Amino acid sequence: GCSGELLDRAAGLGLSVRALADLGPERSAELAPASLGGVVWVSGVWRHDAATCLHLLSALATALAPGAPLVIETIDPADAAALARYVWADPAAVRPYAPELLLEFLRWAGLASVSRLGPQDASSGAQSPLTAVIGYRGQD
Repeated sequence: GCSGELLDRAAGLGLSVRALADLGPERSAELAPASLGGVVWVSGVWRHDAATCLHLLSALATALAPGAPLVIETIDPADAAALARYVWADPAAVRPYAPELLLEFLRWAGLASVSRLGPQDASSGAQSPLTAVIGYRGQD
């Protein structure tokens, strides 16, 4: 689900990008511990029930290298118009996740430092219905 622009920026930074779109509970064991330098989960956390979401986040947290971030894009459930446009327009949607709930999931998954990234679009100053949460793997 990554845009071409995001992939181009990552390549420009010397980063290798791999899509994990088909990752499900049955494939999460394929992720080697400490093998990922970071994860950005874009558009789709709402396609999983809570138990599956927590299972996937735990697997991703284990696969993160020490100090690596895990960022999840979500829609604030208080924004009904954005929910309709992004979540409920997705035929695979199961439920929306409030940023606060995803922060708890990141803590339960074992990430050390978690926070919410603001919904402000830095380039234009306009409010965006998209928000994100981030957690970092400890330096263990």
